[in-house]
Amino acid sequence: MGNQYAFVGKEGKINTTDIFEIKHAGNAFLMTKRKIYEDYMKTFPELWYEDYKKNSEDPNEIPTRKFAFFDTAICKETKHYLSEDHFFSQNVRKMGYKVWACPWIKLGHVGSNVYEGNMKRLGEVANVRST
Repeated sequence: MGNQYAFVGKEGKINTTDIFEIKHAGNAFLMTKRKIYEDYMKTFPELWYEDYKKNSEDPNEIPTRKFAFFDTAICKETKHYLSEDHFFSQNVRKMGYKVWACPWIKLGHVGSNVYEGNMKRLGEVANVRST
C-alpha cells in the first residue's frame, strides 16, 4: 500500500528536518497541551455525556460525566467519514489551532489496516501531494 500522509497546503516539496502543518494525525501520536482540551470542552459543549459503570448492579448509581473528545462523524461540508483521529484534528483546527508533523519520528498503527510512516527515509526534501 505504501505510506500515506495527509497534508494541508499546496503540493510541492517539504523539508523533512522541519515541522510542518498537516490536516490530521493519529491521536496516539499527538502531543497536545492541556489548554487545547480545556478550550475544546468550552467550544463543543454538545459533546458532554453521562456514562454508567459497565455491568453495574446498583440501581441508584449516579452517572459519571465524560466528554467525547474522540468521536466519529460525517463532515457536513465534505460528507467524508471522520474517524476519531480526523474528528479531533478537524475540531482543533476549527478552534484556530494547527496540527503539526515532526517528520523525523517513525510512526505505526495496527487496526483494521496497518499504517507505517517514516518520512525521514524519503530524504531531506520530499515531494508531497495535498489532500
